[in-house]
Amino acid sequence: MTLSLECKQLYYFKIVADSGSLSTAAEKLFLTQPALSKAVQKLEEELSCRLFNRSVRGITLTEHGKFLYDQFEPVLDRYEKMTSNLKDYFKINKGTLTLSIGQGVFRILDPNLLLDFFMDYPGIKMKRFEQTDDECYRYVLEGKSDISIAVKPNDLSKLDFIPVKKEPLYLFVNKSNPLSKRGQVSICDLKDEPFLVFDSRFSFRETLVRECRKCGYEPNIILSSGEVEMLIRLVIENHGIFVCVEHVAKTMKSSKISIIPITDDLEWEIGFVYRKGEILTYESRKFIHYILKDD
Repeated sequence: MTLSLECKQLYYFKIVADSGSLSTAAEKLFLTQPALSKAVQKLEEELSCRLFNRSVRGITLTEHGKFLYDQFEPVLDRYEKMTSNLKDYFKINKGTLTLSIGQGVFRILDPNLLLDFFMDYPGIKMKRFEQTDDECYRYVLEGKSDISIAVKPNDLSKLDFIPVKKEPLYLFVNKSNPLSKRGQVSICDLKDEPFLVFDSRFSFRETLVRECRKCGYEPNIILSSGEVEMLIRLVIENHGIFVCVEHVAKTMKSSKISIIPITDDLEWEIGFVYRKGEILTYESRKFIHYILKDD
């Protein structure tokens, strides 16, 4: 039997064995669970044996798996340390990260994170696009961006998502509107109100419309825009209501607007978006780990 084992396969195997769970290992490796499961299956096929016992409580090594682990665990540990030492010595943390950033993301994340990352990894250069959510998804799918930081896509059939942060939603309403006297509201309470909403380039619009339909009505959208300031100004002038996120609510100082918590199980969530099943580049993995570590 001719073996053609790759170091990456064995590394995946080690992380799964150490984690005792495919889902936990997938998170550590920034892979989807199906992609990691396929990699493990390929290794088992290569060796013509089962390496893991699978049960509802997790996974454990078989006798074959224990033998493989004992043989390669010291080698992989040494390889990781050697690679790290070589990168430090020769300053190999070099490369280019192509990143799409959704509008408003760095209102919730510390913008200094970008500067801090490039100070810690001066060899990694960035090509950055600031875009709407839809443009971020499209750039990732077309391979124009390695990864994106954007609002969670509504359609995850071709994309994967690693969550970073989420925020609750609030209703922005003119104080002359009876709703302004409420301590809290639900999307169902807004049935008869004129809506001011983000335009179709922002995934949150689709989320909001879907929630309205769950309540049995089609929202009366009188105006759409990508400009938060414009939508808020129209609320101040009492042209309609606006559903928006916490970080915008915290900066609102108008005496003509009431900001009311929305009780529905509905949140604005941002995170990393990349193509489904994609093996992330070294630069992407470094950046994701850096942001998640800081969060």
